[in-house]
Amino acid sequence: MIDIHAHLYWKSYDADRDAVIRRALESGIKKMICVGTSPEDNPQAIAVAEKYEGVYASVGMHPHFFNKEGMTGVTGNLERIAQSSNKVIAIGECGLDYFEREKLVTDEMKAQQKEGLVAQVEIARQLGLPMIIHTRSSPGTLSSTAGLPAVVGGDAYGDILCILKDELLKTKSHRLKAILHCYQGDTEMTQKFLQLPNVYFSFAGNITYPVKKSLAGTKDDLQETLKLI
Repeated sequence: MIDIHAHLYWKSYDADRDAVIRRALESGIKKMICVGTSPEDNPQAIAVAEKYEGVYASVGMHPHFFNKEGMTGVTGNLERIAQSSNKVIAIGECGLDYFEREKLVTDEMKAQQKEGLVAQVEIARQLGLPMIIHTRSSPGTLSSTAGLPAVVGGDAYGDILCILKDELLKTKSHRLKAILHCYQGDTEMTQKFLQLPNVYFSFAGNITYPVKKSLAGTKDDLQETLKLI
């Protein structure tokens, strides 16, 4: 088993990071990927990966980074750090996240997130690295902005699908690979992702949560999505 998504540089691991990684590897985890999300913690993810055997790094810009920051300097800096260590094996986490607890994610923010994702897709393509994609949806209507693809309804999974379809068409050899991290798509959306080449799925603890009776057996039942995949 591979744990593709661990933030092992977090301060909460400072007291027992060695023990946490040792227990994981002893329990049958063959490899772990320490995932960066910003200019500040990408170097920390690499530092952890370089310290431990069996631990690797992914570097990227979380979509919420683009809610506040523009693209200036991001692409070049990310590409440089991705090439700074042979322990870096993926780009991410990147993606689209249309949910914030204390404020509305505006159409402008969504457009900035999409621009940031497309830029990171290009870095992954140039370096021949797979992508770790974070997706979280919210209700609303998203209009097409800056020439980037969009879907009515503002669903982040739908927008990820549009972007990946568009980018995979540019990669005729289909070398671009993507892992949909902590996947929560319904069965209808999943059918569409399954038609794309080199798109994979990963799951987190939410697959252990009890299914609401109103959702059981419907397209929104995550257990049905698991069965489908």
